[in-house]
Amino acid sequence: FALNVADITLALRLANRGHLFGATPREQAGWLDQALLHGDDVDERTLVDASAARAATAMGMSDFASAERFWQGALDGYRRLGAGADESSALRGLAVVAANAHDFDRARTLLEQARAAAERARDRSQTYHALHALAETELWRGNLDAAEQLFARSARLAQQAGDRLLTN
Repeated sequence: FALNVADITLALRLANRGHLFGATPREQAGWLDQALLHGDDVDERTLVDASAARAATAMGMSDFASAERFWQGALDGYRRLGAGADESSALRGLAVVAANAHDFDRARTLLEQARAAAERARDRSQTYHALHALAETELWRGNLDAAEQLFARSARLAQQAGDRLLTN
């Protein structure tokens, strides 16, 4: 609807949350792609969020090349905007792409950057998510002691933040 009435900002905002409307990743990707083609007059935050949403839909379709491209665009945008918590999230997305390609060294480097960005932003949730992802990466690499320590740090932060799901 929003695309048909040329309200690209509305179209992007709705498409960013397409999963809430029961859209499949392919439908959401189509909406985002179509709206992004006409996004010249849209504020940067909306475009950057759309790039992150498009990256997530690409991952849901196992299209990791597109996911990497869109995550990188989101990361660049979040850095321009000074949105540290969102920068951390984009870095974690890039790390998942790297891990999926079995490049665990790159994944670890990206996750360290994600943790640092979250800590600079003083975002406890993003910090414990980055620590948890780092722990998973160490587990994949066979570094059980490092994984155990990172899981414990992540669980403590999650508990302090009141996230009962991650601490159970």
